[in-house]
Amino acid sequence: AIGKGASKIKAKWKFLQKYYHKGVFYMDEDSVKTKEQEASKQEDVRAKEYDAPTLEDKFDKSALPSVMQVKNFGRSGQTKWKHLVAEDTTEWDNPWMQSTTRREMYNTSMAGVGDLDNAGRRRKKTTAVM
Repeated sequence: AIGKGASKIKAKWKFLQKYYHKGVFYMDEDSVKTKEQEASKQEDVRAKEYDAPTLEDKFDKSALPSVMQVKNFGRSGQTKWKHLVAEDTTEWDNPWMQSTTRREMYNTSMAGVGDLDNAGRRRKKTTAVM
């Protein structure tokens, strides 16, 4: 397919590569020129490849220790974990999942766990017999 609906080939990103937005100004079809037309002139910033790695993204982090293979190592905005796949967060002995009489009592009083079929129906008034 040629034209607007043409699928563009996505660039291969490196692991933990930083994302840069290309911006929204002057991105209509008439203002952005192809690379062939722009080869004689100075390269147009709008036709730049923003998926390419820059600065620390070009550095191969596989040679570093596993502790240092995180994004923004040693900075205040550092992410603590690379992936949760490496961390097992499953707790099989979680008290919320155990079926005890106390847990059943709490479940009946919790909001949003009741019968959904009868949730919006009006209840019949009952008269107390004395």
